[in-house]
Amino acid sequence: MGSGCLKVVNDAKVVKKIALVNTLSTAKSLFVADPQTAAADIETYNSGPDDPSNFLKYIAPYIRVNGYTPTSEGDLLTKSGFPSGVAISLGTVDDSSFGYSNPDIAPAVKGYGL
Repeated sequence: MGSGCLKVVNDAKVVKKIALVNTLSTAKSLFVADPQTAAADIETYNSGPDDPSNFLKYIAPYIRVNGYTPTSEGDLLTKSGFPSGVAISLGTVDDSSFGYSNPDIAPAVKGYGL
């Protein structure tokens, strides 16, 4: 594979990662904005953003991947077309409106391309 093809593949991986990060960020925003979301839910979510298996449950209802709501981190990654070995970090949400002071930390996709 020539260097031009490799650049195209790497660029595509970056775009794919950005798309998933944007999806997760939007879901987090919807989770916080939902009037049904309790302050305790946000506090629990923010206490473990690096453990998507437990905390994805809070934002999964706001995610659609090809018309499908994911049930786990693996499910989200598989439905999004990521290979095994990829992991996500959900980041935290801005909970200042609930009297806490956690900054909003963006989600990340680890182990996939650049």
